[in-house]
Amino acid sequence: MTLYLDAIWLLNFLIDLMILRLTGYLRKKKNSGIRLLLGSVFASLIVFVVVFFPNSILLYPLGKIIFSIFIIVIAFRHKSWIELLKTWLSFYFVSFAIGGILLGVHFIMQQSIQFENGSLLTITSGYGTPISWLFVTIGFPLCWYFTKQTMDKQALVNYQEDQLFDCELIILNKTIPLLGYLDSANHLIDPISKNPVIIIDPIIIKQIFSEDVYQKLEEMSHTLDISALDQPLAKFIRLIPYQDVSNKAGVLIALKPDQFTFSYQNQIIQSKHVLIGLRFSPLATEKEYNCLLNPQLFKLAQIN
Repeated sequence: MTLYLDAIWLLNFLIDLMILRLTGYLRKKKNSGIRLLLGSVFASLIVFVVVFFPNSILLYPLGKIIFSIFIIVIAFRHKSWIELLKTWLSFYFVSFAIGGILLGVHFIMQQSIQFENGSLLTITSGYGTPISWLFVTIGFPLCWYFTKQTMDKQALVNYQEDQLFDCELIILNKTIPLLGYLDSANHLIDPISKNPVIIIDPIIIKQIFSEDVYQKLEEMSHTLDISALDQPLAKFIRLIPYQDVSNKAGVLIALKPDQFTFSYQNQIIQSKHVLIGLRFSPLATEKEYNCLLNPQLFKLAQIN
């Protein structure tokens, strides 16, 4: 069978470029495209080694490790050996992931697969397999898109987890545990008392009030008719100017708690100088948290 090395080299070059791009994205590397191209060209030279030097040391585990380190050194800048090691491990992670996808597609399509000199061969023609080319032309943008989306979502999840705090609300003789999210954009302050406002969602509101009172409060958030509430409860209500998508009335119903407590850096922070704003729509779509904390809490609270 005739091998068209230029076509096979191009196929490997494109796959190597995809792997290095994803590795750089995973490690948040801001390198020039020239370095990535040079790294991809260097990596794709293994094609000629396999064909012309089948017994080369580069095709054995130690040689492959050394070769892959050179690929990373060429493609990315590194400030330390630790950073180089992390990038190298990420490179292998991405390689195994993409290799697994390609192998799975070959398996599904029942393409012939065989081992030759310790290497996995899936070539059914001198140009490379149609599945391989299909993977590069169609799978590359799809793999790039979904990998990027997954990484972005995971980065957001990791950031949110760093901003989550175990909290406890004491109000109307009830002690309610909740999970708060530190919202750096929440600078809502009561214009009269100057106390920061913490916002809770329906899950917590329904633990404070009965269903009947909850319905009255929700209706009041639209009509602002406080006369519909019982007199003792009406005296307990504060109205704060506030505007968002879920609150078209421009006013937020707020309550004065007996105490609000949350954990921060192995310390217990307690404060009575806060207000609890009532939001009648979920704060998080997946219910990761049910309370929005105000950064001002860290300034006003008393740390035990």
